Amino acid sequence: MSEPHLMLEEVSRFRGNRLEAGDVLRVSRHLGSCAKCAALARRITEHPDLESMLFRYVDGDLDRESAAVVAAHLAECARCRDDVADARSERQAMRRRPSHFGWLIAAAAAAVVIASLALYKPAPPVRPGPLPHPPVVASTERPDWVALVRDARAVRRIDRPDSFAALQVGRDGLRSPASHQSSVVLTPANGVIETQLPSFRWPATRNASYVVRVFENEQEVAKSGSLHEASWAPPHPLRRGATFAWEVEVRNGGVTTLPAPPDPPAFFTVAGEKEMAEIAEARRMRPDDHLLIGLLYARSGMRERAEEELGAWVAAHPDDGAARELLASVRAW
Repeated sequence: MSEPHLMLEEVSRFRGNRLEAGDVLRVSRHLGSCAKCAALARRITEHPDLESMLFRYVDGDLDRESAAVVAAHLAECARCRDDVADARSERQAMRRRPSHFGWLIAAAAAAVVIASLALYKPAPPVRPGPLPHPPVVASTERPDWVALVRDARAVRRIDRPDSFAALQVGRDGLRSPASHQSSVVLTPANGVIETQLPSFRWPATRNASYVVRVFENEQEVAKSGSLHEASWAPPHPLRRGATFAWEVEVRNGGVTTLPAPPDPPAFFTVAGEKEMAEIAEARRMRPDDHLLIGLLYARSGMRERAEEELGAWVAAHPDDGAARELLASVRAW
């Protein structure tokens, strides 16, 4: 079942940094996957055109949806609120202007016959031109983001960060022949993840039950009950910025623990609050800039999410050779 679309108020509160912390990631992820809601966010973010939107908003000529979008934008934008106030003042002045010419009409009535008056049509009031705006610096151009993209394009490579490299633990060489290759794949393992409620998955064993344990600094922080499916999610969020190890007991007559030596422990890190806040801000301010968002994911050690975003950029910009090389370098981590 597809996730329902975001409400207009939700998108507006997200844009204005007025959402509860627990909702920021959910809305950010939804905007990244839902074209309709992303388009709504852009409509709220972009300054409405003065002639076709703001004047019509003042006159009450917009349809309900467009009026609601403009109202949501005005709640966050002082510049456009000033424009609306100026437009309302201008409209009020225009409505007062016909009374200034009452003496002309009276003089014409005395000078011409009634038939002439019937043909008289006063010139329509002149529609005011766009009100001048002071120069505005684009709020989406953060200098550190500009530098991040510029430097990545210059070197055409993204080296794996320490947060990712620290999780690449090799197998136990003393207990493993050189030819040993593990066939057991546990997820998550050996990477930085975005969610605080990961889905733990492991190979299924016929007629087996399972128990999952999660550790932080060798202290158990989560444990499942007896499971019959080869997947499980913890009942409470794991701490951001922390590194965890996990294992699963496979009970099928005896007890086997995965991962088992010589395979290395299954380590993973939950991305920190600072990194996730910056990525959420980038999604809000520049939802279509998959290159920037991919670089932010890569810098935080989230390889899979970086691959997704950089891949989306390359798909939309197939002639961008630098971006293709950046994507290839992340895949090679």
